[in-house]
Amino acid sequence: MAALLAVKDHCIAIKESVRTPSDYRAAYLSRTDLTVIQQAVGGSSQVERIYGLTSLQKGMLYHSIAEPESTAYRNQNIFIGQGYADEHMVKQALKLLAIRHEVLRTAIIHKDLSMPKQVVIREREVEYERTDLTGVEATVQAEMVEAIAHDQIQRGFDLAQDPLLRVHHVVLSKDGYQLIWNFHHIIMDGWCLSTVYGEFNRLYKALQKGALTSDLKEQVIKDKQDQTSYEDYIEWLEKQDHEQGLSYWSDVLAGYEEVAEIKPVHTPQESEEQVQRLAITLTPEDRLRIKELTSAHQMTVSNVVETAWGVVLQAYSGQKDVVFGKVTSGRQSDVRGIEDIVGLFINTIPVRVTSKEGMSVMRLLKEMQQQASESEQYAYCSLAEIQAQTEQKQHLIQVLY
Repeated sequence: MAALLAVKDHCIAIKESVRTPSDYRAAYLSRTDLTVIQQAVGGSSQVERIYGLTSLQKGMLYHSIAEPESTAYRNQNIFIGQGYADEHMVKQALKLLAIRHEVLRTAIIHKDLSMPKQVVIREREVEYERTDLTGVEATVQAEMVEAIAHDQIQRGFDLAQDPLLRVHHVVLSKDGYQLIWNFHHIIMDGWCLSTVYGEFNRLYKALQKGALTSDLKEQVIKDKQDQTSYEDYIEWLEKQDHEQGLSYWSDVLAGYEEVAEIKPVHTPQESEEQVQRLAITLTPEDRLRIKELTSAHQMTVSNVVETAWGVVLQAYSGQKDVVFGKVTSGRQSDVRGIEDIVGLFINTIPVRVTSKEGMSVMRLLKEMQQQASESEQYAYCSLAEIQAQTEQKQHLIQVLY
């Protein structure tokens, strides 16, 4: 009885509410983990949400720790604007944007935790910088903008401490500016960029027209409440039958003994450049033929291109049975309004293309169409876990589509 009275007195003495792991929907969150998280973000009042990571996010976190100098997951987009962009309004629009989309206030915390977590911080803002190059010669301006963009990429991100979206506003003249957006891929994919930048533009234009920040904030909070969150997607992901999914992939890859790759014909020179882009434009006649083919057989252009890529890979690897990786949007999940949620949804899954003796192109297309349809149901599975079941392990996929 004395012990119960002591507990009662202790609870009454606490003047502020104290959150426990049960107040968050995060799976496998211990009291110790919660304390570590609260200390990492500046106190319990700063913790808005806590949830786990997707398999792809875990992979990105691993590589960010193992290869801290790598720029692989540092994304940059430069938006060119006409006219004059008011600094105060740009900052206000970014603040509202961070309120609207909680992934822009997310920290990825792993040190001293039993499992890594992503934590939505209540008052985190998008980082903003401004450089005024008004009056600088055009050629020098271009060099300086390039240097700023390069420095932003090289700077990187501390996933636990830094805002994972930062914007550098470069003023070129009274008639032009550039916004250099830098974000870590771990918080969102390319699908989201048009949503996020489009909403930033809408908010900025509303401020330009005289809208009050308080009114816009009220509307942003309402929009946020009406929208399904990234946390809901994480919960959906954790409820999926991963054993059934991995069983499906095991059947797809059964008996595959090769590694399909396109080897260089000569030793390339050393270079810091990681990516080059080559664009090939189809003729109007080719586009029409593909359109007629897909319409006649109820296929998608993606079905045709995937199959064609498989045949190309067969030719270059000298194998009739090949596997390559396909990046999927990840938005086929049964989560309300998933098309509009900002976050990282993409995943990579295997595609197996097997040509048999005497097989027609149409038959191969039909088989690939069926595989694509079935695979979509299990696109939530971790590529690392899929590869772990194979003989090739992490070497299974050497080519991405």
